[in-house]
Amino acid sequence: MGLIHGKNGVVKVGLINVAEVLSFDVDESVGTVDTTAMGDAAEKHEVGIPSWNGSLVCQVEAGDAGQKLLAIGASVSLALQPDGTNATELSGQASITDRKIGNTKDGMTNVNITFKGNGVLVNALMV
Repeated sequence: MGLIHGKNGVVKVGLINVAEVLSFDVDESVGTVDTTAMGDAAEKHEVGIPSWNGSLVCQVEAGDAGQKLLAIGASVSLALQPDGTNATELSGQASITDRKIGNTKDGMTNVNITFKGNGVLVNALMV
């Protein structure tokens, strides 16, 4: 596939594209449980349950259907495509947990949206 340039990235809520996306990120993690006992020569652990979360930044586009679907508390089917295709898609159900709107006198009005995965993240990018 080669290197991926971010200029072609796409974010979708269901089948609807989100307008004016500037950036997005996804963080996958898994917890561990310490199983080390007295007398063990080294620390041991078991892997827990994976989780994922992330954020995206958009320039506010009044009336955009995709941005409207990313309301605080909403549960959405989210697809993040670094190169604008299904070949690199990260997707799953997500809950919108935070929205922050920022404005400056000499810039565009942006909205920062934070989400938390609700179930498995399908990660075509790193397969």
